Amino acid sequence: MSQTTEITKQQNIADALAEFDPIQAAIQKMREDFIVLKVESLQDKAIYKQIEESRKFVKQRRVEVRKTKEKLNEDALAWQRKVNEKEKEVTEQLREIESYLEGESEKYERWQKEEKERKEREEKERINRRNAALIELKMQFDGHSYSMGNLMITNDEICDFSEEDFDSFLSKVRPEFERIQQEEATRRRVDQRKGDLTRRGFLVSQSGDMVHDLHEITISGADLAENTDDWFVSQIEKIDYVLTEERIRAQKAREEAEKIVREREGLERQKQEMKLQIRNARAEILSGLGMKRSAVSLDHPAACIAIGGLENLTQEEFETAVTEIRVKIDTHNRIEEQKRAEAKRVEEEVKRKEALKNTRGRQLAAIGFTAALGGYQSEFTSTDGGKKEIRISFNDMKEVEEEKWEEILAECRAFIKSKNEAIAFWEEKRTLEAQARANALRPDREKLYTYLDSVRKYVDDYSPKDSMNTVEGSTVVNVLLSELREVIDRLNKRRDGIND
Repeated sequence: MSQTTEITKQQNIADALAEFDPIQAAIQKMREDFIVLKVESLQDKAIYKQIEESRKFVKQRRVEVRKTKEKLNEDALAWQRKVNEKEKEVTEQLREIESYLEGESEKYERWQKEEKERKEREEKERINRRNAALIELKMQFDGHSYSMGNLMITNDEICDFSEEDFDSFLSKVRPEFERIQQEEATRRRVDQRKGDLTRRGFLVSQSGDMVHDLHEITISGADLAENTDDWFVSQIEKIDYVLTEERIRAQKAREEAEKIVREREGLERQKQEMKLQIRNARAEILSGLGMKRSAVSLDHPAACIAIGGLENLTQEEFETAVTEIRVKIDTHNRIEEQKRAEAKRVEEEVKRKEALKNTRGRQLAAIGFTAALGGYQSEFTSTDGGKKEIRISFNDMKEVEEEKWEEILAECRAFIKSKNEAIAFWEEKRTLEAQARANALRPDREKLYTYLDSVRKYVDDYSPKDSMNTVEGSTVVNVLLSELREVIDRLNKRRDGIND
């Protein structure tokens, strides 16, 4: 029955899909006819129209395929909606039962989790109590087990031991703990007593006894550990008495020694003060010779002596040193005086020569020379076109004798006279050349005036330039040309205005 129904369904689907067969059969022919169509340029207008018609034909077939699909899907969509509605109805009924069962299952699982957490919490508290008990008994923990002497318990045993077994283990640990505590108390007491003795100057011997070498007092380590506090206090009192007596004797000895040292220091200070007085007195004598005093020496360009050794010289040695220094200083002063006199003479000579240079410079400037780098000069172009030049250096102005200087001045005046004559010659030549150029340009100038007069009547608001009557030579041509261009520009503007 099921196989027959499946065959029927497949047959119905095949029959429905057969509606696409005619169009699918035509696709191959469309591909052969249309894909070959191609435009190469704007001149392919006929091909373009053919492509448009083919495109519209293919689009129409595509629309027909879509409509066929929508028609075939109508029954399937209606069937699908009915199946979905029924599935939703049945699912809601099943979900109501499923939700109830899930709630009951979650409740039971929550109870299981809470019970497990309670047991884990109680187990953790039990382990923590056992760890706290072991720690209280000062057992050492290495990360895996607790130990004290030969007794040891591992982490697993802490978890696995019954209460009875764990209490039995603790009963073995407590005597060992008490023994260790007693030993620790004894060790602390001995350390404290050793500290009291160490502060009083005792040292620990190799055997552990406390020994005071200065007073030959010895207290054994066994006595420190075994005797009572009253015994130790009595020992301390005896030791303190002996040490106090010793401190008193030592204090008296120190005071006596300090007294002797102070007396020696007083004598030494007096000796040093005497030496300082001698040093200062001798330094004053040397300063009186013109020597300058610094922190360590007395200095002069001609001599130098250290201050620190002055007090150690005998009086005869000091007087000999003073005589030698005085001779050196007097000799130095005479030489310096000679140097100053020579420097003054040279300075006055330089000033005299500088004044002489300035005076002679004014003389050169008065006849027409100009100041230049390193001296005074004058130059001109001679009538034959040659370059003439004369130069007087500052050194010559300073050094030459007056007679020689008068000869130089005469030569300079003759040079300036020749220069003035050459200047007059060239001025006259330029004037004649300008007049010749003006005469050569006069015909052209007259022609331009005539042309301007004929043009000006077309420009009512134009007035000739005042400079026309003041220019000569080739310059007038440039002025006329400039004015002519301005007149032409005005005519062009007026013409453009009329055209507008």
